[in-house]
Amino acid sequence: MQRLSSLVFLSLGVVGAIGCPDDLDEFAPQGAIEPALLDLGPVPIGTTCTPLLAVTNTGGATLNITDGALADVDGDWAIGRVPEQVSLGGEGEVEMQYTAAGTAGTRQSVTLRLETNDPDNDGRISSSLQAIVVEETAAVGAILCPTESDTYEHCDGPVDFGAVNKGDPNVPIDQRTGITVSVKIKNEGSEQLTVNNVLLNDGNPDFAVQGLEQGNLVVDTPVVLEPSRTEACGQPGDNPDAEVTVNLFYAPTDIGADTETLVVLTDAINGGNLEVPLNGFGSDIGILLNPTAINFGDTVEDTEYVETITASNVGTNDAPVNNTCLDADGDETCDANCTGSDDDTALGGILKCEVLKADGETHEGKGFILAGTDATPGGDDERVVKVTFSPVAGNADLPANVFLRFETAIQNNAVWTARIVGGGIGNLAVSGGVTPCPSGVCIQAAGDPADVMTWTGQITLTLENTGDASLDVTALDWDGPATIADDYTLTDAGGNALDIAAPGISLGVGASTTLTLDYANNDFSGQDFINLEFANTGGQSPVVIPLSILPPTE
Repeated sequence: MQRLSSLVFLSLGVVGAIGCPDDLDEFAPQGAIEPALLDLGPVPIGTTCTPLLAVTNTGGATLNITDGALADVDGDWAIGRVPEQVSLGGEGEVEMQYTAAGTAGTRQSVTLRLETNDPDNDGRISSSLQAIVVEETAAVGAILCPTESDTYEHCDGPVDFGAVNKGDPNVPIDQRTGITVSVKIKNEGSEQLTVNNVLLNDGNPDFAVQGLEQGNLVVDTPVVLEPSRTEACGQPGDNPDAEVTVNLFYAPTDIGADTETLVVLTDAINGGNLEVPLNGFGSDIGILLNPTAINFGDTVEDTEYVETITASNVGTNDAPVNNTCLDADGDETCDANCTGSDDDTALGGILKCEVLKADGETHEGKGFILAGTDATPGGDDERVVKVTFSPVAGNADLPANVFLRFETAIQNNAVWTARIVGGGIGNLAVSGGVTPCPSGVCIQAAGDPADVMTWTGQITLTLENTGDASLDVTALDWDGPATIADDYTLTDAGGNALDIAAPGISLGVGASTTLTLDYANNDFSGQDFINLEFANTGGQSPVVIPLSILPPTE
């Protein structure tokens, strides 16, 4: 009998071992409240809503709900009823109550929290609710972004255009190859919404608004959107007349990351300006250095200083770097290789460099291969170079022409360099324009608002050296299409036309000068956004000033 009992025990043990899942959480409940965010939209003062939320259980056991509470309460919110249990694969209902009260236009919100036996997050599952208090009805604007499933949802981050090959900056953007991404503006309110204007706010000429579409029709602003809510406390419907599609175009003219901000001007009760950031990445065969120069700033003897620079491949193919080195005298030859060794130094032993992988810690050789860009930080398409400066008595200064060199096997063995500076250094600051200005420098245009060919304007730009060494402004350049650049003219403080290729501007420490910038539109575009670049011998070059035009007021 004893032997039989042992065999039975062993047999059960084997069956148990075979039948047990590797993850015991399969036998645990997994709860959630849907939706995670419920927007009741505009609710008239005195109206009570009783929205229903679903409690789901996708786990392997019954979900027990032991408590319900409200957090971050703003407004008159209450819990109506909460289920005690939700069976495996089942669904329960939570009834909430909300009564609109307070100042019209105020957004009120609350977080519902349920305590359960779900092993995750200490058993807590939650959902947020919000509403806007209104007198009767109101327009509510929203920007919807595309998803991977070809649907549109509220934007929860930037609109990303990805990596796009750069084009010729002298070719108008509408003639360059690029990529189009569409977003939707939707009226999620209970009365008509007027979209007064759609514009790009930051002056990046590599982005453009291609146009607006409503259904199969091309439309222009102002455009009226019908309400998508037909009753208080209800959810937005799919009324096609409640939304308009905005087609956005990105065609970079340089390598590296680009940003912009889409701004939609409306009469919505939730704020007249709806905004969403735009991201893109100009790719090509080449390397991007960030920062563009290495500045050790003020230094003292017998102290070690370390600065880093990141080299990124902005092309879609591998970029071999044959050698990374220090050019100590600007003669375009290597005086020390970036091995990190104390035996491989320049300037009498006070300057050395070392190549690291993108993690900034793992040693890499002086030659390496940058993988094709993935348009995101980190990865095999980047390397970090650590430059160490150790000034000592009698050898404490960096000469004027010291460079970090990246000698490559791309673009006919092209070389990328970054200047290395230290000690006193100038800093060019450029300011001016009208205020308030959403971004960069704004010019207030005068003329007929309906006739962009009559728009003119003028501002004064102040150039100031805020550093601790003299600097020269060596050149100015327009970063954008020539058809926009020719709308602008520059004159110096004496009223003379400025030679932007050789402006002849020198600024001592604390010194400043002014330039007059005139704008006269000579085409049919009122969105003459362009960047004005100031090349200089200071620590940051070029200094880039985004210029934008504010339309004439009525």
